[in-house]
Amino acid sequence: MAIFRCSMFGQIVYADAFTYQELLETEARVTAIVQDALEQCGAQHINFTGEADALLMECVFSDMDRAAHHALCDRIIQQLGSGVLGRFAFMDRSLDSVVFYFLGRGKWQEQAFSVPAPREALSGWMVRQERKPVPPLQSRRQESKTPAPAPEGHDSANGEPLQDSPEARPDSKNKAQAGNSAKKQNNHAQGATPD
Repeated sequence: MAIFRCSMFGQIVYADAFTYQELLETEARVTAIVQDALEQCGAQHINFTGEADALLMECVFSDMDRAAHHALCDRIIQQLGSGVLGRFAFMDRSLDSVVFYFLGRGKWQEQAFSVPAPREALSGWMVRQERKPVPPLQSRRQESKTPAPAPEGHDSANGEPLQDSPEARPDSKNKAQAGNSAKKQNNHAQGATPD
């Protein structure tokens, strides 16, 4: 009996602007693309489920091979098309790591996490994100064209701190600076000269 050391779960979502007919055509096209790419990368027991404006999938691989995952993302992103976004989660059977891939707009991004064993987790260790993920081939090709990813705790779309991050909560120094800035703007608007 074959042993599969990696499980993959995936989700493809479609743009709201698609008509029902466009959605059906896109889903059929994307299913064929993903099925072919998964088979080429060694996936087995592939299962697709359509759900409203999303396509869910799951399958297994013989090993947790990130080079194969990168090849899979490269194959899919070249044919995905506009109005289609995806995400994949690869989990090793021993639950030591989880790797996420986010696909869309002509590129893909990887985020890898190390998962502690129960003894470590119960003593206070936490899930840790890989510090320097392996840059995907697609990103290396477009490195000069795309902005660098936002630091942890920042929104990748605009680089601003997320609401829950420490950077988003101003300390007393930042509050004072913000207050002084507002006073200067008010004085300037009223024609007063700043000190």
